[in-house]
Amino acid sequence: MTSPIERESGRTSLLNQLLDRPMPGSDRAAFHAALRQGGLPRPGKGAWEHSDVVALVREALQSCETQPLKLDATGAEITDWQDLTVAGDSNFTGKDPGVFEYPLAQVNGLLFNNGIAVRVPAKADEPARLALRAGKSPLDRIAISIGARSSLSMVETFTGGNRVVECMVEDGADFNCEFTQPRTSVPGYYHLHVTLGVDATARINFAAQGGELNRFDIHVHLEGDSSRAKVIGGWSLQGQNHLDLHVALVHQGKATSSTQTLNGVVADAGRSAFSGLIYITENAVGTVAHLKNQNVAVSDRARAVTKPELQIYTDDVVCSHGATTGQLDDEMIFYLQSRGITGETARRLLVQGFLRNVVLTQSGRALLGL
Repeated sequence: MTSPIERESGRTSLLNQLLDRPMPGSDRAAFHAALRQGGLPRPGKGAWEHSDVVALVREALQSCETQPLKLDATGAEITDWQDLTVAGDSNFTGKDPGVFEYPLAQVNGLLFNNGIAVRVPAKADEPARLALRAGKSPLDRIAISIGARSSLSMVETFTGGNRVVECMVEDGADFNCEFTQPRTSVPGYYHLHVTLGVDATARINFAAQGGELNRFDIHVHLEGDSSRAKVIGGWSLQGQNHLDLHVALVHQGKATSSTQTLNGVVADAGRSAFSGLIYITENAVGTVAHLKNQNVAVSDRARAVTKPELQIYTDDVVCSHGATTGQLDDEMIFYLQSRGITGETARRLLVQGFLRNVVLTQSGRALLGL
C-alpha cells in the first residue's frame, strides 16, 4: 500500500504529465486552463477520501488507444465529436456553484479520444432511444441534447475507464437513464451531468456491483422552473469490491422537485461510500426535495459510509434527508426460520427485498440477482 507522501508525489507527477501533454485536434484549452488553475485534488482528502484519485488519473493516461463507441440509437441524430467546436466544456469550467469540483471530468476533457453528440429534435413523434454497451477501458465523452417536448431513454452498461456524459434537457422534455455497472477489475470513473429546462424531467435508475476502484458522480441541475429529478437504485458489493457514489441535485429554478432513494448492501470486505447533496440556491423558492440512503453490512469486515447533506439558501422549501447503516434484522431472520426457511435463505430473501424496493429496472434486477 502506498503512503500518503507517495500518493501526493504521484499526484504532482501526474498533473505535470497532463499539463505537458500535447492536446488533440479539437479545442481543449478550457479543460487545460481549469486543471492548471485548480490542479488535482489531494489523495484521501475531502470528496476523494474514499477513492484513489492518483490511480484513476493514471488509468486515464494509459487509456489513450482509440476504440469505437459501441452504441445503438433510434430517433436521434449522431454526430462525431470532431464536428463540435467544444465538446460541452462549459458545464465544468465555472457554471456550477463553487462547492463543486470536477477534476476527473476535466481530465477526461483534456484526454478523451472518442466522443459523440446526440441530438433529439424538438416535438419528436416517438421517444428516442440510445443504448451504450460496455467497452474495454473507454476514455470518451458524450454530449446529449433533447429538444423541447421530446423524450430520450438511455440504457448504459459501464465497465471501467473514464466516461463523461453531458445531457441538456430542454423545456418540457424527458430524460430516462437506465444505468448498470457489472463487477469489474478495471478502475472506472463515470460522470453524468444533466441540466433541466422549464418543466423538464430526469429519471436515473442506478444498479452496480462495484469493483477494484469505482467512482461515480451524478449531478443534476434543475435550472428551469417546475423541473423534476429522481435518482433511485442500489448496489450489492462482494469480496473486496469498492464503490464511491456522489449524487448532487442542484435546485436553481422555482417550484422544482427531486428525490434521491438509494440502498446498498455490502458483504465480505466490500467498501461503499455514498455522498448525497441537496443544494438549493437563493432563487429556488417552492422547492421540494427528499434524500434517503439505507445501507446493510452483512459481514463484520464490510464497510459502508454515508454522508447526506443539505445546503439551503432560501426560505419556502420542503426538504428532508436521512441515512442509516446497519445489519440484517435478527428478529426477521428468526421469524423466517420459524417458518421453515434456512438462515442462509432468510438472509438472502431479506437482502433481495431490501434492494427490490429501489432497483426497479429489469436490467438492474438481473445484474443484482433479484
